[in-house]
Amino acid sequence: DWSMDMDQLLQRFYSSAFGPPYRGSAAKARICIGMDLLHNHLASSTLTRPFNEIPKPILLSALQALTGLNEITTITTTCGGKLDNADAAYRILQRLVTGVGVRNIKPGSSMRLYEKDFNMVLNAYSNYGRMDMAHRVIALQKRTSNAPAVSSVSFSILLKGYGKLADLYNVNMLLKQAEACEIQADVIMLNSLIDAYINCGEYHKAQQVFDFMKNPNGNDSIALEYPIVFCPSTCPVPNKRTYNILLKGFANRGLYADAEELAHEMERKEIWDHVTTNTLVQAAVKALDFDAAEALLEKYTESNP
Repeated sequence: DWSMDMDQLLQRFYSSAFGPPYRGSAAKARICIGMDLLHNHLASSTLTRPFNEIPKPILLSALQALTGLNEITTITTTCGGKLDNADAAYRILQRLVTGVGVRNIKPGSSMRLYEKDFNMVLNAYSNYGRMDMAHRVIALQKRTSNAPAVSSVSFSILLKGYGKLADLYNVNMLLKQAEACEIQADVIMLNSLIDAYINCGEYHKAQQVFDFMKNPNGNDSIALEYPIVFCPSTCPVPNKRTYNILLKGFANRGLYADAEELAHEMERKEIWDHVTTNTLVQAAVKALDFDAAEALLEKYTESNP
């Protein structure tokens, strides 16, 4: 059968076009060619069923490739229209949800999708600052009957997006939504929250979250306001990234003494890394303590603790 033979060729091409790596100009060109062929494949009137539809694994690999691109990339459609890679990924996600154009899936029938399938698209929109579309992904996930519930991972991605935009209002709104959804924060979500507060200039709030993670049974106002999100019994322990994020907050303000004290705590915990060194140097430079910056570079670029 001609359609079957052509399908085997297309499958091999898609595997190559949408496979890793996803960075660099060659990968970008390869993925764009793959998407152009995929659009033509779906629009084909010569391939017989089911070969005029795309298998689910191929669509998932295209989703991963499109969201793995590290810059906004224009994808040209068969009708001459243009989409950026995040929008193209969203359309694939819609296909996976509805079953339209998906091989061996009856349109409108139930298809199992995982949280990571939604979060790949959610993360792409958050990285590009397109928070309106990020919320459309969340809405699609919520109304898909067999999709997993929105979790702390999704809130972490949204917090990261609003943090990059320094949008304090929506950071606070997300916290209220997380509380209403009975989300118990994990370390990734709280790290995103600390980072968002620092980007918004709310350093005292970032410190509050950090203090809660170190002492969840303390009488902290933020835990009293959001008792489910900041649940003492499920409170995560600060990790290396938590410390480095807070260190960035001190560095931003040139608070070298505070940054140095926190870095020494990291040294005692043996979680100092090159990010710690670079951020502490930035704090010293911001504080105009160039001797301290030079001493740090001499000490920690030769041998890290």
